[in-house]
Amino acid sequence: MLPNYLQILKTKQELESAQNEVETSRKIFEDTNTSYRSNILQVFEKIAFYAVGSISLSITYVGYVLSQQTEILKEIVFYLPLYVYLFISWAFLVLSLLTTLFVRWTDITYVFWARQKEYYKAKRKEGEKMIPFLDTYPTIIFPNGKDKESEKAIYQENIKTLDTVLIPTTIKYEEKSFLLDRIVRYIAITSFIVGILILLFFATWTVYLRVL
Repeated sequence: MLPNYLQILKTKQELESAQNEVETSRKIFEDTNTSYRSNILQVFEKIAFYAVGSISLSITYVGYVLSQQTEILKEIVFYLPLYVYLFISWAFLVLSLLTTLFVRWTDITYVFWARQKEYYKAKRKEGEKMIPFLDTYPTIIFPNGKDKESEKAIYQENIKTLDTVLIPTTIKYEEKSFLLDRIVRYIAITSFIVGILILLFFATWTVYLRVL
């Protein structure tokens, strides 16, 4: 039986179309994702910079206050000595600094698993297109010494492995790394805001008590 060359050509075109679609989607995803991640990481780098700057300025300010009126820092404000608020603000700012430094690692981890997932899905789609493509060929021996049925069996086994092991595993780790990344970002932003607010509270009260 002669091979249906028209069907072979049609199937080959569909396979190439699927491969081009996957490649185009991958490039769009990578370009968009790279731009987004770059902007986000710059935000957290600025948070780290401002956290360090706030601590440095507060140390300078406290040194000035200590040289003028040491007793102000011991004043009780809402059941706590004023200097306790300073230490609390430093603790939050240091926590913010540490978590912002950790953000880059969590981001890289999440992106790695996300890209692995997309790669495995692309490989599965390619295999699903390749099997009917092989069916259109007559019984031949490939350069690697295997016949058509053997090649089909390899693709089918690869698809099975992708569906049952690789893709589910990457999805699981992608979800976990995404959650960790969001938690770290939330802690970094929240602790920075809280630290700044408490520091402003401390500075406001010291000024108020000095004026009295």
